[in-house]
Amino acid sequence: MGYPMDRARAQILFKEADELFRAGNAAAALNRLETLKAEFSCDKNLWYARGRCLIALGRFAEARDVAEHMINDLGVPRGKRLLERIADAENGVAPQPLSEMDLGPPPVPTGAMVRRERSARLRLAALAVIGFAVLASAAFYVQSVNRSNVSLAPLPDDEIRRLRANRAIDRERRAAEERAALLARAKAPTTEPGRVIPPEEWSVAAIDGVPDWKPGVYRDVPCKSNAAYTIDVFVPMAYQERTEEFFPGLLISMPEGRPGFQGFKKYAEQNDIIIVSLNHSSNKTFAYNEYAQELAFNTILPGLRVHPELGFTYGASGGARSNWDCMCRHPQNFAGLIQVVFPRGSECKRPPQGVRVAFLYGDRDFNRKGTEKLCGELWNEGYEVQVRMYSGDHYSNPPENLRVELLDWLVGSARRERGLPHPPP
Repeated sequence: MGYPMDRARAQILFKEADELFRAGNAAAALNRLETLKAEFSCDKNLWYARGRCLIALGRFAEARDVAEHMINDLGVPRGKRLLERIADAENGVAPQPLSEMDLGPPPVPTGAMVRRERSARLRLAALAVIGFAVLASAAFYVQSVNRSNVSLAPLPDDEIRRLRANRAIDRERRAAEERAALLARAKAPTTEPGRVIPPEEWSVAAIDGVPDWKPGVYRDVPCKSNAAYTIDVFVPMAYQERTEEFFPGLLISMPEGRPGFQGFKKYAEQNDIIIVSLNHSSNKTFAYNEYAQELAFNTILPGLRVHPELGFTYGASGGARSNWDCMCRHPQNFAGLIQVVFPRGSECKRPPQGVRVAFLYGDRDFNRKGTEKLCGELWNEGYEVQVRMYSGDHYSNPPENLRVELLDWLVGSARRERGLPHPPP
């Protein structure tokens, strides 16, 4: 049985993790933090630091679990910042500089360890006071001996003006460099997969002011008829190469709004899928979500080449319910759904025959029994159903590999059913 870790050792490991993260070695930093995790499992700063390392390593599903734990279990609002950074990373936004890791203070032990360390700190403080007194006496003596040789004359006015002018020049130079960098990014070629396309490059088409779609990421595209509602859109590179082809589309609705691309962007690029993410989906009322969905359809169609029969959805909780209802309103346009728990309360009890359904739910989800019951009913009625369970509750995000696996099953099955290759050429 090991001894509890003392404060000094914890501080050393935490500082090492900070330095390793700043140096760009997130894997080694995470290793240090995992050593601390067992001893300080309730320390909010430790959880936040682990989340930042996981984001830097691209392990977004694990980072999202950390953020949800901070928000729901530890009551730490800073977990929302992690969720924002995860969404930015998944959408291709450059991360903040490593110097801004913001680890916070090191973990603080409790109980007997604190009492033991307090007495050690008192002894160290007494020694420090004695040492400081000795050094101060020596400094005073040296100053008194050399007082006649010390010059405290203020800087001349000309020198002060010169220093101020130099600082102003440095500020202008840095601002010019930042402007040049932003301009260079704005003019980057569209051949870079997943590049965020700023509004000034949208080359707005005549169809009610929507973009003339090219490959890349479009953020906050105002919907036709109501610009207060926006969508995020991902268009794969193949869209520009195969100009006569229509592509599968993935609709994302989540209960909290602004869901980003939920880790599907890489898969969508590799498998030629368009993603449309609703920024105004919520659990307020389902009529509100229906309105947002219909605005999205009116915005992307007919300008965006989405296959009229290969629509798919991904949604959790209230977002899953809204997607289920959307499929019932447009049965001819959808081939499959990924439901994170079942659509409680929907008036549409069954999808159209031929629509495949994939279910994801946590082993501690309060809707688990209802989800399993619906899965069994659909299976017995001849629907093609896939089910995946993961470790988590109703508010835990499913692992990314399970989400991608189920989307691949839906898209691959629908493509092959229509004589289309999967994966695409």
